[in-house]
Amino acid sequence: MFRIAICDDDKTICNHIDQMIANYTRENKLHIETEVFYSGEDLCRHLNAESQFDLIFLDIEMTVMSGIDVGYEIRKKRSDYATELVYITGTSQYTRQLLDMRPLSYIEKPFADETIIEALELALRLSDELEGYFRFRIKGADYKLKFSEILYFESRLRKILLVTETKSYEFYRNLNELITALPKYFVQIHRSYVINIKKVTAFLGNSVLMQNDTEIQVSQTYRKNLKEIEKCELEARGLLK
Repeated sequence: MFRIAICDDDKTICNHIDQMIANYTRENKLHIETEVFYSGEDLCRHLNAESQFDLIFLDIEMTVMSGIDVGYEIRKKRSDYATELVYITGTSQYTRQLLDMRPLSYIEKPFADETIIEALELALRLSDELEGYFRFRIKGADYKLKFSEILYFESRLRKILLVTETKSYEFYRNLNELITALPKYFVQIHRSYVINIKKVTAFLGNSVLMQNDTEIQVSQTYRKNLKEIEKCELEARGLLK
């Protein structure tokens, strides 16, 4: 779980950033949790009582406790240099003071939505969370695998077989429910199979060959859709002009 704090005394800005992150989380099937704070004091009280955040979007010009004060609390008093700070401000006069806080990014108001997402993606990339993980349980034990490690899922009655290049896992899950938790590059090609399209080494018309040399049949129902996806994928790989 990647944890983000948004701290600004302007509730409209807080809610806007929170909604942007929620949309990004949903579209990219990531596990991100956000909390909103309307003052530096509230954020610091939370930091004293709870575990740290991975990323904090922090307004500089707040009453009582400024974003600079909060940064000092995090960096100097708590010796926390792991939490990424993204400062948001309406002026550039604090540039020198910000250097001591070692921020990940500095965003001036009014800001474009893209600047928030860029800062978020950079923080995720540095934490190795951008790619996203698939989480499942086997006999009470929790597992997580990067989506990029997964070749395909196979439905076997009430169980799912998850296959990577080196290992397989079997757990209880409904395939239709599972699909909703996957990125768009996972495609259903059969009522029992969902594949990672990026792990296909050959499109064979009525079947596909995966990176582990497993050949999987494509049922008639899914062939037309797969043909369109195949064209886009081959173009992305530079194999079609």
